[in-house]
Amino acid sequence: MAYAFAAGAIGATPLPLADLPLISALQLKLLHTIASLYRQPLKLKTFVELITTMGVGLLFRQGARSLLKVIPGFGNAVSGVYAGATTYALGCALCFYYQVIFDGHLPRPEQIKTFYEEKLVEGMALLRKRGLSNED
Repeated sequence: MAYAFAAGAIGATPLPLADLPLISALQLKLLHTIASLYRQPLKLKTFVELITTMGVGLLFRQGARSLLKVIPGFGNAVSGVYAGATTYALGCALCFYYQVIFDGHLPRPEQIKTFYEEKLVEGMALLRKRGLSNED
């Protein structure tokens, strides 16, 4: 969740596209942390495979998310929630991936994609709820 909140804060900054390298670096650090927790070697290949599995559309959605910032206020808020939710879902997908490997299996790409999409919806709800409670 800490990575998701950090990505959300970065994603809510008002400069379109300027946050993409920062969020990518944060997500790479997330990969490093989760790989360490599962005592797995850190492999950029794993990250690339997961991103590819979740679809090239993920990259386009990140760019579109950042471009929403041209709408003052609303665009920043939506961008922040989406950046946090995608980071949350990525972290969950990494945990799922490493847990399946830890259990002696190889996860199928469609399993990872489905799990990621479920966690993206969950992350959006969690971050919206968290954002509303902070405004009160």
